[in-house]
Amino acid sequence: MPISKAKKLSLEQEALAAPAKTAPPTRKLAVKPKSAAPAATAAATHKAPARAKRAKPAATVFDPEANHAEISREAYLLYLNRGGNHGAAQDDWFRAIEIVRSRYSAV
Repeated sequence: MPISKAKKLSLEQEALAAPAKTAPPTRKLAVKPKSAAPAATAAATHKAPARAKRAKPAATVFDPEANHAEISREAYLLYLNRGGNHGAAQDDWFRAIEIVRSRYSAV
């Protein structure tokens, strides 16, 4: 027996008017059971949390001209440590450059 047109319309109106009877979505949380492992074993298997990798700054080239005053001071100290003897100024200068360069590359 077919449903009358009036009955069909009233069923559609009821369906539209009635609030949806759906349950709110539930969220399942993953819970890890605690193990009964001894503390020494747990400490040995514990991993440190992963740290975000920082982008390394672009490698800068050491510029001796920018650090001329500091290199001069180091060369003079090398000269004094040698006893103030003349004749090795170039060696003192190159050694002073290496000293200053190592200061800035360690940073």
